[in-house]
Amino acid sequence: YNSYLRNSNNKSQKEKEIEVIKGIMLDYIKANAGNDSDYYNGLKSYVERGGHYMRSRIFLRTAKMFGVEIDKSIMKFAAAIELIGNSVLMFDDVEDHSPLRRGKPTIAEIYGNERATNFATVLYDISRQLLEEYMFSIKDETIRSRLWSTLNNIAKETGYGQDLELRFTNNIKDFSKVSMDYYFEIAKRKTAAYSVYGPMQLAAVIANAGDKIVEALKSIGEPAGIAFQINDDVMDFMAEQHTGKEQYGDLYEGKYTLIMAYAYSKANPADKAFINCMYAKSRKDKTSSEINRLAKIAYETGAIEYALEERDAYMK
Repeated sequence: YNSYLRNSNNKSQKEKEIEVIKGIMLDYIKANAGNDSDYYNGLKSYVERGGHYMRSRIFLRTAKMFGVEIDKSIMKFAAAIELIGNSVLMFDDVEDHSPLRRGKPTIAEIYGNERATNFATVLYDISRQLLEEYMFSIKDETIRSRLWSTLNNIAKETGYGQDLELRFTNNIKDFSKVSMDYYFEIAKRKTAAYSVYGPMQLAAVIANAGDKIVEALKSIGEPAGIAFQINDDVMDFMAEQHTGKEQYGDLYEGKYTLIMAYAYSKANPADKAFINCMYAKSRKDKTSSEINRLAKIAYETGAIEYALEERDAYMK
């Protein structure tokens, strides 16, 4: 693996790492799917569509920074992180009723919510297989224990962050009932934990870094994760061909975003009432003209500019 990553053709380091990680994921998915092609196609769907591989590559960058040898076992660990990400995206698409993922219909649109949920569960189980293989190879029981503890904490934070988001979308549905701090709690827990500082902390634990260093990585990764989530919110306002996702998907789904929280805080009473009225509606009951009016309010109140300023501030 080290030789391949150093010397393979004229590919960039990123391309080589992604090729190896993707190959590991597909091998393990195939081993679990057996000869059932329909099952295999469902499980590998999001893997085949590509993606930025941000989480696994953050893990590898941090591991290298701490002097960890990038061997086969570390690449498998990176593949496990990426599989967890694909599993979470599948669950997310079911819960959000999203029609598109990476420019194609979501797994739920193709196979239905029930099978999509099952595919996501199986992918998570496959990721645990990869993680357990690595754990069994570790001789230091303290490192093994710290790794499981870190993984469990990432899962806890991510699950709670997702629940906060779903709670607003499905139960609260009213911007007057929460403050803007609610958004940052979602971003810190749902996005930053499993997308940024979590992979960094896992690499540090593998390198046997001290607890203070592991905690310091959270202080670095958390603002980066918030910036990443704000940027994702802004990209939701962009056309589908630029993002591979539905334009205004967050508005259709009724998500609590920094953009709409700010827009609501600056809107006049009539627009405030309209925002809450739209967020009380289900996705299927919202018309494109209503969604366009929500977007117009966001632009007129300067919410996009505000979000970009906040993103850049967190990136610093």
